[in-house]
Amino acid sequence: MTNQEIKHWLIQKIAEESDLKAETIDVNAPIDTFNLDSLSMISLSYDLETVLGKEIDPTVFWQHNTIDKLASAIETLP
Repeated sequence: MTNQEIKHWLIQKIAEESDLKAETIDVNAPIDTFNLDSLSMISLSYDLETVLGKEIDPTVFWQHNTIDKLASAIETLP
């Protein structure tokens, strides 16, 4: 997946998990502003692993705290 595709996927999944409209999600806003609990974050990590076929440590969501930063970090994973 490209950086843009990862961002789009993350926006859609965060919108589903947080009951926000996708178009209101700012890729530069801290992920913790989307009111996701730890279970939602682990679920996102697992779903992303499945889609990408890469192991994603859930802590990456806190280490790269915006969708933009997260997509860039994930894109570079082996």
